[in-house]
Amino acid sequence: MAGVEDLSKEQLIQMVGAAFKNIISHTGLWFREAEYQLGLNKALQIDRQAWQRGFPIQMRRLAKYFGIEIDEQGVPAKLKEMDKET
Repeated sequence: MAGVEDLSKEQLIQMVGAAFKNIISHTGLWFREAEYQLGLNKALQIDRQAWQRGFPIQMRRLAKYFGIEIDEQGVPAKLKEMDKET
């Protein structure tokens, strides 16, 4: 069985894109179920808290994997250095 290291760059890009789509789909379905069970206001409150806590963690993991420098909020340093027009 082939491993990730055997995939081409294009295949890796497609795999990352597919994973991102799955994460977004899962997040949307999770939110809709939370809204159904708890109501919109509570679901929004929980979603906000989850993003505030989870985003920096996810960004640290991605930054470590891709070798990207980020600040404490998880914002890539290169992004902060870019001009508004870039």
